[in-house]
Amino acid sequence: MLMWPTPPYLEEDDATLDVVAKLLDRRLESMIGGPLLSAGAHQASHHLASEFNIALSLEAGADPRPYLAMVDHYLTQLQTNTLRGGRCRPTATPRPTGSPAATRAATAAP
Repeated sequence: MLMWPTPPYLEEDDATLDVVAKLLDRRLESMIGGPLLSAGAHQASHHLASEFNIALSLEAGADPRPYLAMVDHYLTQLQTNTLRGGRCRPTATPRPTGSPAATRAATAAP
């Protein structure tokens, strides 16, 4: 689980982080499969302080690094394409090595 402190309820950026959490949650849910059992993002707003959470649940022994790299990619994509006023364009989604999608892509005939 990754967690960051965020502004209190109804303070500047609280509502923005609620939207970011929803967007990221949908992206993370699309990654579920193979060793990734569950994934999600949530912004918990409270009056004194709030928190932004990202949770990934992997099979025992699975390497979390490719999944954390994908989370970093999604956060960067949200920041540069959405939060800074750029257009959010579909981009290729990186896949962790060894995932079923990566295996299919690697063995597909050109």
